[in-house]
Amino acid sequence: MSQRTTALNFSGLDDFRAATLDPAVWSNNLATLSTDQPDLANELRGGRLPPAWRPALSLDDTATYRLEEPGAPAAWLGGTAAPQTRATALLTAFTPGDRNLALPTLGAGAELTLLLERLPVHLAVFAFEADLHALAAVLHLHDFSAAVAQGRCVLVPPGRTHEFLTRLMQTHPGLLPPGTILMPDLVPRARREELRTLCERIHGETNQRRARRLTELATAARRAAVAATKTPRLALLALSADRESRAVAADVTRAAHRLGWPVLCASIAGPHSVHPLAHCEALAEFQPTLTIHVNHARSVLPISFAGATCVWYHRAGNVPEQVPDDGTCYLAASPRVAEALHRAGARTDRVLAWYWACSPADDSAPPASAPQCAGGEAAQGGPAQSQTASGPILLVGDLPNRDPEQYGVTQHSHRQLWERIAVVVAQVWETPRVLEPEKLLARAQSECGVELRDESLRASLARFTEQVVIPAIVLERLLRGLIKTGRALLTVGHGWERLAHETFQPLAADMLELAERAPTLRPGACVLAGSSDPLSPALLLAAAAGWPVLMHSLGGVPLAPLLGDVLRPGQHFAPFRDLTELRRELESLSQPLAARRTERAREHVQLHHTYVCRLQDLAAHLSLPS
Repeated sequence: MSQRTTALNFSGLDDFRAATLDPAVWSNNLATLSTDQPDLANELRGGRLPPAWRPALSLDDTATYRLEEPGAPAAWLGGTAAPQTRATALLTAFTPGDRNLALPTLGAGAELTLLLERLPVHLAVFAFEADLHALAAVLHLHDFSAAVAQGRCVLVPPGRTHEFLTRLMQTHPGLLPPGTILMPDLVPRARREELRTLCERIHGETNQRRARRLTELATAARRAAVAATKTPRLALLALSADRESRAVAADVTRAAHRLGWPVLCASIAGPHSVHPLAHCEALAEFQPTLTIHVNHARSVLPISFAGATCVWYHRAGNVPEQVPDDGTCYLAASPRVAEALHRAGARTDRVLAWYWACSPADDSAPPASAPQCAGGEAAQGGPAQSQTASGPILLVGDLPNRDPEQYGVTQHSHRQLWERIAVVVAQVWETPRVLEPEKLLARAQSECGVELRDESLRASLARFTEQVVIPAIVLERLLRGLIKTGRALLTVGHGWERLAHETFQPLAADMLELAERAPTLRPGACVLAGSSDPLSPALLLAAAAGWPVLMHSLGGVPLAPLLGDVLRPGQHFAPFRDLTELRRELESLSQPLAARRTERAREHVQLHHTYVCRLQDLAAHLSLPS
């Protein structure tokens, strides 16, 4: 949510200050409603605002309406002379949950605007405005057309709420009913009770109807046989709010299209695709012969359909403590994920190395290591290589927040210990001792005189040392070392915005943003560090794009076993253990040997590690026609 702080203007408290409204706002809202809710659009179009309702600037200088009825004191739309200030105050402590929201009134529209900024894209706000004139006034002030079209904003028409909501839930089987009533005190108690009863009724009726339909689909699925097809019919299910999972599912979808496979890619991309019934309906119609659950258990879907089923886990932390032995084929995005699956009880013959991959060559940018000459041929050596090597450095890794309060460490002595842990880690981060968080914690306790007698607290601090303090210190030290090179420095990952930006510039918060920028990037080097799992989408993206890759080896641990032969240290990228080795590798990037290593990596991943290759391997493993 963007933070708005506007000083209230109390001078001339009762003075009228006219506001000029953009007529496109009203026309945009009506145009969208004409498609989604034509009855409501016609009602709004046919009515006129009372002449006593005048566009005015509020005390916080936002546009609203002032109601100047004859014989009555002036009033304000929604009962507030400072709509933005009120909305900000009411929503300061608001935290989105997993339920759609019911807004009992639109007020002057500021609360709905802020909610739509803060809510994730798969949640919706149901706005219950009982006054048609007030609804029209708000739609003159705020452009909600995009949110309405996306299903994120549902304007419930006054007077026929139950009929409208029933039809809406039937039309969109993936849409959740309105759940939490937000800011109920904005309306009288009788109105609150009316909305509560309505939401409970809609919720109960919708759940019963959908449960009956799921039972019907499950019965049909049990009776269905696997269809005989010339090629696999692939269903990709990315049914979590994880943006990366949705993006990777889209990459695999494009690869399947290249192979000529029919594909259904189902994800939670908006409010209309949250409830599993929507995806079960689509799967029943599609009839897949191969289903891949992307980074979540198959139990997310209440029905099992005919055909082979795989669960593809991306992170070791996503793997449950125990996985069921139900015939599922588990796909591991890295060797570390495979280890986690084995620990969770997955049989060896049920775990397949299905590692991170890249898009085929013609979906990628031209390699940065092979600039094009005027005649169209790749430049060989000389100035072109020097230009590439002198480009900006990308430092890739999520920077953890080292504030102890973020992790519930608030006691003074424990905070002292936390700070001492950081000092100890900073002293040993370039040595193998950084691989022993328990010993680092014990040393910090000894040095600051704080003894942890609670075993669970000690285990928590050891875990935070490994997962928070160590990667944060490593990335901070690498950042300082790279700044000293004098080269332009860009960071990729979450958390970098917390540091000063004078000496470097955050480029992208995650892999999705980096992938969008990749075609125009020509970095001199891509330095990857701080991750507990070195095999990552960033590594494959960098290699496929032809960027020189340098990878940090924490404590000097050999990287080859952690990469599963996707890329090989020394042959496809340069590993480094400390700042001395990093500086040496950076200086050598202008040499022909480094250029050949980068090109070798690009060719290797494009030949062996695309999602086209992955799908072909999976079809062969499962004995599917391809």
